[in-house]
Amino acid sequence: MISRFGWFLFALLLFFGHSQDGIAQKEKRFYGGLKLGMNLSQIDGDSVLGFDKLAYTGGFFTGFHLGKTSEIQLEFLYSLRGSKYTKRDLRPIKYNLEYIEVPLIFGFKDWLIEDDQYRYYRIHFQGGLSFGRLFRSSSYNKWDEQFEKNDLSWLLGFNYYFNYNLALNCRYTSSFTPLYRYTINDQEIKMISYFISLGLNYRFN
Repeated sequence: MISRFGWFLFALLLFFGHSQDGIAQKEKRFYGGLKLGMNLSQIDGDSVLGFDKLAYTGGFFTGFHLGKTSEIQLEFLYSLRGSKYTKRDLRPIKYNLEYIEVPLIFGFKDWLIEDDQYRYYRIHFQGGLSFGRLFRSSSYNKWDEQFEKNDLSWLLGFNYYFNYNLALNCRYTSSFTPLYRYTINDQEIKMISYFISLGLNYRFN
């Protein structure tokens, strides 16, 4: 005959068992990961053509699933961008701009993959906004000393998942906020930063 204490322990184990299942299910709604990649950047209005500034970016991200095929993601990134002259340009102009970026991204997932261990979506389409803070810069002409420190950008891109954890990330980002404004022949020129990011994401959950 099972004692009252035994029944109490059994009920307690059942309670904690169901509680842990509930917590695990909730935790599956959230995920995190690491990012590492390269930026190909340029600045409209700097008299230099092409995505010739090659630099690096990296950081981490976290997010949660809104539904089966949608999610919200928040990223915290170090991002180096700017512009760089080449032989085809008439003037030697170069800008090194170092940012801390915080993108807020909505994602839509497609192409469901199911194997023995995991169930995941191969393609994640992304769009959103990014806030950036310029914390260090340099240039030949010293214009960077007058650049706007805060940046608001829009972005579009996608992730291609090779497996449950590892993905190729491709993204285009363009600023709403001009870096600098100047006038030539009574015409105002706005310097706008934009760049293409290519890299890898490693997702934990």
